[in-house]
Amino acid sequence: MENDFLVVVGSCNVDLTCYVQRMPCVGETMYGDSFYQRYGGKGANQAVAAKKLGAAVCMVAKVGDDGYGHSYVQLLEQMAINTSEIQRVPSVHTGIAQILVSENGANHIVIVPGANKCLRGDDLLSKSIRQKLATAKVGLFQFEIDAETTQKAMELMKTSGKGTVILNCAPAIKGDKNIHSLADILILNEIEVFGTVGVDVSSLDDVEPAMQKLLELGSNVVIITLGSKGAVFASRDDSKVTHVAVTPVDEPVDTTGAGDAFCGAIAYAFIKCQHLSLHQKISFACKAARHSVFSQGTHHSFPTEDDMIEYLD
Repeated sequence: MENDFLVVVGSCNVDLTCYVQRMPCVGETMYGDSFYQRYGGKGANQAVAAKKLGAAVCMVAKVGDDGYGHSYVQLLEQMAINTSEIQRVPSVHTGIAQILVSENGANHIVIVPGANKCLRGDDLLSKSIRQKLATAKVGLFQFEIDAETTQKAMELMKTSGKGTVILNCAPAIKGDKNIHSLADILILNEIEVFGTVGVDVSSLDDVEPAMQKLLELGSNVVIITLGSKGAVFASRDDSKVTHVAVTPVDEPVDTTGAGDAFCGAIAYAFIKCQHLSLHQKISFACKAARHSVFSQGTHHSFPTEDDMIEYLD
């Protein structure tokens, strides 16, 4: 069907990644093992993750009118992602992410938003963007652009369309009913839960009080991802917390982008896998995230439809 597509309103960043044996201490200078320049940003990462699984995807974003921006748009076009709503901003650099990855797969990330900060609510009022938000089957949103822009995009989709609105609270901002109540599906990891509602979820025993606070913000379904422990979810209709387990990975290569793999897979599942229950959709997304930690980087590590076909029955 014509509306069976995903629209992502979010960020495009160039990832500058250093691999090190361990994280440096404050003030310490140390040698790294290797360096890679790759393409990232939570918005674009999630768009690519969904596309690699087989979803039709349209990306709404801004990049700089620089080499990074031009090459990023070209890359997305080569992947057959619709880039008609990606604008190039003169005299502003494309978003940059500086990433450290240690031997055990842990990561530290610093983001300089650049052109991502130039995407405003008024930009979403163009006829073509409004039409895409109104007709998309799923909308996927994050907080690597201004929260007000994310909120505006979600509002436009809720008022003009019938698609599923998915909000990934990354990076975390303090819980706001005005934003969270617009989400049909809310996705957070442990760190983002603490940043949103101030509750620690370092173990499964801590999940229930956090989940209740998150549900009070108004989202229909809340999913908390727990890394090697899988995920938990609850809803307004059934506030009982359900655990979705996943097989742990003993020695992950790189956890960067695992959350984006999860979000892209959830979006794909809501478009292409109507036969799956919510529990099964979340399990599928956990397996996609697990697959991603076996390879370095983001886009390259995301699974394809062939990689995940056994989980779609």
